[in-house]
Amino acid sequence: MPGLLKITVKPPFRDLRGRFTKADKAMLESKRDQIRLLGKHYVEIARQEAPKRTGAFAKSIGFRTFIKGQTVGFTTHSKQPLGTFITEGTKSHIIRARKSVLYFFWPNGPRGAGMYAYRFVHHPGTQPNPYHERAYQQWRPEGQVALRRIARSYIMAL
Repeated sequence: MPGLLKITVKPPFRDLRGRFTKADKAMLESKRDQIRLLGKHYVEIARQEAPKRTGAFAKSIGFRTFIKGQTVGFTTHSKQPLGTFITEGTKSHIIRARKSVLYFFWPNGPRGAGMYAYRFVHHPGTQPNPYHERAYQQWRPEGQVALRRIARSYIMAL
């Protein structure tokens, strides 16, 4: 019949959708790799800013990347509850012995330096240490540039 419109698409839509899906997955993985580098750099800065009495807490700081829909990002974590105590501080409180008494070395004790034993002690509390905020402020200029670059490369690929 003349006048009828016939449309053919080669390759079929099913094949095109598969190609777009693969390309989209590749772009997301590329974004994830770039975010992973940003997360790694942030953690390096945070570990430098974290308190280092023994260094164990600083070593516990890490990150995880995530993909949720078209969103790629990273979250940070640290040893808990110590991380919360460091960043938010603690109020003064009593520490009670779990068994009989608490033993500790007191260099400026009332009887001079030595080992002391008490059933409980009054802890004066700690001041907040916002090491994560200092780390973010150092990381932010680099992070903003990299995030803009990632967003532009993703938009251009679409």
